[in-house]
Amino acid sequence: SQVAAEQFALIESPLLLAAAIISICVFAPLMEEMTYRGVLHGARRNRLSRIPTSAVGSAILAAAHLTGLETEVGRYWLVAAISMLQIFLFALVLGWLREKDGNIGRAFFAHGAWNAINLIAILSLPYLEV
Repeated sequence: SQVAAEQFALIESPLLLAAAIISICVFAPLMEEMTYRGVLHGARRNRLSRIPTSAVGSAILAAAHLTGLETEVGRYWLVAAISMLQIFLFALVLGWLREKDGNIGRAFFAHGAWNAINLIAILSLPYLEV
């Protein structure tokens, strides 16, 4: 989003910028995968089948990311809704990877790559304006 691009533009220190990028592309995906696909997925999977387990986890993850969209929900509700759907659908893919592999390894790497791609897109916004 434009807000995220503006926040990154405020970072003057290369060290802080590197720390922010590592946090977004490594630490956040690791913590989210350990939480959503590790602990919560495993706990739900004991009671639910594969699809409901992934759907519930995906909905929870999408809702958790709504806090990051709070500044845009009022002004750009359609963008926020599409973002929530995008997160939900991607989380379903991550749940499928977790089910297929029996661990969070590939889900973690896919999540990190997803965040990196989105970060590149966000950081490119100022250069794409016409």
